[in-house]
Amino acid sequence: MEEKKEKSINYKYLEETCKLNNVKYNQVKEFKKSLSTEEIVKRLGGGDNTAGSCSSLALAYIGNRGGFDVLDFRGGNSRKVFASKLNIARLAKLKDVISFEERNTNDFSALKKLIKNVKKGKEYYLATGGHAAIIKETDKGLEYLELQSPETQGYPMNGFTPFRKATLKDRFGCQKSHTFCGQKMEPLNILIDVESLSKNKEFKKLMGYINTDKDAQMKGDKGDVK
Repeated sequence: MEEKKEKSINYKYLEETCKLNNVKYNQVKEFKKSLSTEEIVKRLGGGDNTAGSCSSLALAYIGNRGGFDVLDFRGGNSRKVFASKLNIARLAKLKDVISFEERNTNDFSALKKLIKNVKKGKEYYLATGGHAAIIKETDKGLEYLELQSPETQGYPMNGFTPFRKATLKDRFGCQKSHTFCGQKMEPLNILIDVESLSKNKEFKKLMGYINTDKDAQMKGDKGDVK
């Protein structure tokens, strides 16, 4: 009989957080064959601009990268749990997951340090400012993955797009200074190696708290059912 492995501290914390927030579990199955980036973007991309959905979408992308059939349009408490940077930090600390953290009152300074860990050809989950997205370094420079565009006139297409100078401010909502009641704050900024997280068995299990049935999808007003 196969020995049952003990759950890690970070997994147990995230699992309990989901249960306390009444997030229902929806078992994740594996694909019979791996999907291309374009196929994953087509499955996940849409016009959902509800606050915090960016993080769940990025995590669902990582799940699909790992061969898991997971859709993220649940909204509600599931979205809130996986939008929390403290909960993302727990994910980043699962066994054998490669990740980096920076705390700085200046988001631009924090990102400058984090980017030094980005290797060309690899994908990373980035949470900084008020946004989270998949990023990668290419021969053309840094790019980020847009998954929330309704793809109508006036909006960019979903998929990887150039990480321009204005991207941090306009898309990620980064600030040069964070203060609260006159005191400087140092928000958490996180970078996670996509491949390492996608291979983690506990991450696959946690995707059940994001995975959404077709009849339970909660998309934004520009979203569409998948």
